[in-house]
Amino acid sequence: VIGALTATSGGAGMLIAPLVLSTGLTGARYVATVALCAIAMHVGRVIGYGTVGLLSSEQLPIIATLLVGLVIGNLLGRRLRGSISAGVEKRVELVALVVANLAALANVLL
Repeated sequence: VIGALTATSGGAGMLIAPLVLSTGLTGARYVATVALCAIAMHVGRVIGYGTVGLLSSEQLPIIATLLVGLVIGNLLGRRLRGSISAGVEKRVELVALVVANLAALANVLL
């Protein structure tokens, strides 16, 4: 179901994180699993969008900026991960999920 939603809409990827959390994965295994899912979804989406002409060279600067932010955020997250406890890490993950989902709902409803 999540795969079908992801293929047909832009925000369904957020459903991956709660699904992975429900399996009991935490810490580095959780992050690695979600990251691998995100890579697979985004590569597939870029190929699909490019194939049907929904991506243009005019969008490359925006894409590059997002990619740089993504890499920097991941590097900062990895560095911070070693300095916080597992309990704090889990609470941060849950708060981030709630905030992201509320933002998505607000975007849909407003």
